[in-house]
Amino acid sequence: MIAASIVTYNTPNNEVDRSIRTLLASPLVVRIDIIDNSRSETTRAVVESFNSERVNYIASDNVGYGAANNIAIRQSLSDNTIQYHLVMNSDIIFDSSLLTELTDLMNANPDMALTIPKVTDREGKEQSSYHRLPSPWDLICHRFVPRRLWTRRMRDYEMKVDGLTEPVNVPYVHGCFMLMRCSALQEVGLFDERFFMYPEDIDLTRRLHEKHRTCVIPWLSIVHDHRAASRHSLRMLCIHATNMLRYFRKWS
Repeated sequence: MIAASIVTYNTPNNEVDRSIRTLLASPLVVRIDIIDNSRSETTRAVVESFNSERVNYIASDNVGYGAANNIAIRQSLSDNTIQYHLVMNSDIIFDSSLLTELTDLMNANPDMALTIPKVTDREGKEQSSYHRLPSPWDLICHRFVPRRLWTRRMRDYEMKVDGLTEPVNVPYVHGCFMLMRCSALQEVGLFDERFFMYPEDIDLTRRLHEKHRTCVIPWLSIVHDHRAASRHSLRMLCIHATNMLRYFRKWS
């Protein structure tokens, strides 16, 4: 069985509605927690309109992405019937049958602690959703240096290999969609709440990867309407940079 959590912050109502409908369409999903860091009455109304015992609205202070998800993950770890916990963004689009395919794969491979499908945009272009562990230079180049000036290093950082047909064990996947085995989370811990946003997914994948496989499943895919907030907001860029400094200090 799967429990899912989605963190919102003044999130468009249509995204919240679509995400809940997708998750409810899967018989494997027994609980959906919407953790609202903005305490928005419109988000509450959307969630409560489903009138389902499987869907919960949780009003939260703006504690950050990882800390908000941890509210739901702790509930999953205290429930022996929950085998997997899904962390996902509201801007992810997929068919609910994907969850059956992923859990079947993880059931058959107990060394897999985390899976993520290939991530594309609406036009089918693959997005960068898994990497080797970043150095400060990788992140500086990724954010500020024209791609044509460091194509080879970027390809290495993004672990680009075309035509993949087997699960790929990678040390870092993006937090837009993380299907995680609860027993592995019991072993390594939850999101590190010192990170308000951005590197919490690197940190958790890295800790899981040290003991288990953390895999991209390239023959399955999801669509991500990625907003890339730190590329359009100076405030979000500063938050991103500050939290990356915390990450590099932790893993010095």
